[in-house]
Amino acid sequence: MPGGGGRWPGGRPGGGIPRDPGPLGAAPGDGADLLVEATGLRLGAGCVLVDTPGMDSLSGLDESALAALAEADALLYVMPHPGAGDAEALQALRGHADARLTALNAVGVLSRIDLLGDGVGDPWARARRVAATNAERLTGLVDGVLPVVGLLAQTALGDDFTEADAALLRRLSAVPPQESARALYSATRFRQWPDGPLTESERRRLLGLLGPYGIDVALGAVRAAHRAGRQAGAAALLAVLREASGIGAVTHYLRHRFVGAADGLRAVAALGALEAAFAADAQAPADAARLARERIGALRRHPALRRHELAQALADVATRRLDLPAELLGPLVALATGGTPGECLGLDPAAAPAEVRRAAAAATRHWRRLEDSPRRDLARHARTARELCEALYFGAPATAGR
Repeated sequence: MPGGGGRWPGGRPGGGIPRDPGPLGAAPGDGADLLVEATGLRLGAGCVLVDTPGMDSLSGLDESALAALAEADALLYVMPHPGAGDAEALQALRGHADARLTALNAVGVLSRIDLLGDGVGDPWARARRVAATNAERLTGLVDGVLPVVGLLAQTALGDDFTEADAALLRRLSAVPPQESARALYSATRFRQWPDGPLTESERRRLLGLLGPYGIDVALGAVRAAHRAGRQAGAAALLAVLREASGIGAVTHYLRHRFVGAADGLRAVAALGALEAAFAADAQAPADAARLARERIGALRRHPALRRHELAQALADVATRRLDLPAELLGPLVALATGGTPGECLGLDPAAAPAEVRRAAAAATRHWRRLEDSPRRDLARHARTARELCEALYFGAPATAGR
């Protein structure tokens, strides 16, 4: 079901979902999906972001959500409340996506970092610690965990925050900072603030747009502008809110690690679909099927696609189906998920080609020794790692850096 952008009565200017779903002209459940234009989010041409319903368990995913998951090239796993069940949920999601979702194309997002702990003060120090802890806990299942203030990001990228809201914040900024800080200790205290300059409905609106942390950030920006002899308008405040939300790091990641790698991600999905089609077609001529398998096998040996084999190994490590020595895990994670040849080898992302060659040669020797392991699973993954290191070695110009 298409929607937003004013296409339906009640659609919002610039795109978005109407506050009241009634004007869409259809009853809930009549449509399988809803197309929404996000005016502030531009990831790249041909990139479609599919938002499925939230889940407390896999029973929370309906048929449409599971179908979208099966077709997805990458996964943004949103964790409002990170916990012990995330690893199990990610593994189950991989199963619904035919095991294509690995640390190479999945990332976690802590979406409510402003509510971590007691929800008071600047949340970023604690959020980075929580993100690092969860990234380590989910090693092999996601490439990392990114913290973000989801409410601020939504407001900063949308059209709801207006000049009228900026005016509310300017009125609020006239209150002494210590007094406003006490009022913003919690959402409840702010809503019930009897002596403030805003009405209850105005306070509720700001809370709905920004939350206590966002209001505090915006007040800081308003006061700083006033000291500089300027008036903070909506556009300036939206820029501050976007920066404070952390959404920039998320969109940067999506552009460079998912959109930038779209060809490889789609190739993996396409090859899997082709293999499944030939396996299911008993009427396919034997010569055609053999030739197709040979060509698919040759494509899978490309370094950009072989990395997915290592990412599958990492997922098996994370779910304890594969026992891998701790000293091998770090190099394997880097090789499977690195964005540049340097990162794949544990070097600086901008490492010189000569340095990449030296590191690739050393890593090749290391993994070749492990190919003699009596453990078949380790020997198989060591061979894949060695072949990838060789590809990195020969891909770096031999004369560079001399």
